[in-house]
Amino acid sequence: RIIRDVFNEDFSSLVIDGDGAWNTIHEYVEAVAPDLLERVHRYSEDEGIFDHYRVEEQVQKALQRTVNLPSGGSLVIDRTEAMTVIDVNTGKFTGSGGNLEETVTRNNLEAAEEVIRQVRLRDIGGIIVVDFIDMVLESNRDLVVRRLVECLGRDRTKHQVAEVTSLGLVQMTRKRIGTGLAESLVSAGPTCPAADCCCRVQKRTARRRTTAIGPRTTTARTANVIESVAETTSRRRRRPAIPPANPMPRPTTPHGRPLPPSPRPR
Repeated sequence: RIIRDVFNEDFSSLVIDGDGAWNTIHEYVEAVAPDLLERVHRYSEDEGIFDHYRVEEQVQKALQRTVNLPSGGSLVIDRTEAMTVIDVNTGKFTGSGGNLEETVTRNNLEAAEEVIRQVRLRDIGGIIVVDFIDMVLESNRDLVVRRLVECLGRDRTKHQVAEVTSLGLVQMTRKRIGTGLAESLVSAGPTCPAADCCCRVQKRTARRRTTAIGPRTTTARTANVIESVAETTSRRRRRPAIPPANPMPRPTTPHGRPLPPSPRPR
């Protein structure tokens, strides 16, 4: 399905790991799109394919709340039950000239491209509100909206963009097809404010299967984290070493001597 819907002439290469996946995809591309067959390559390195191409690092960045822009600005993405709100900040971006309106417009144009990239990468659906930096000229506001619509043109998911509101907000909707990236990879717990904490521990533990480490693993005593780590480590027959809780001190006399045990009731 991914090859059918996503892989096209915009991609320079497609790297595949695994014999079964290679045979299936190679035969499919050869039959459906033979002109793209030369871009399909088989991965043969000893290092894991995700580690080699730093995929996991990019996934972790896609789960973060703040996204830094190349020019020094940033996006702050907050998701709620009703909608997703994206705030655009200038940050360290000051521009090359002294015109504030020009600086703000350039920052918003760059942010518009990154907003659509993050929306597609995180597979965000539903109502999306983008709070761009305020611009005085209406022509600049229209320019930013046109850039937003232009970038959305590469998205096959059904979408709609509204005009800029009186408060400078851009409202858009994107059809929700499946589970978003954050919902697929992480889950928040009562003792884990950082939703991706358990996900990180599980990935680090699973990665150690291919490295030489000691037979025991020490973890913090947090209920959800311990349960997740224990489930992962049990697959490779290693038990996490859970530090024992401090024992309760035995009561003593005023002189510091331990009290004798209480007699059992008859």
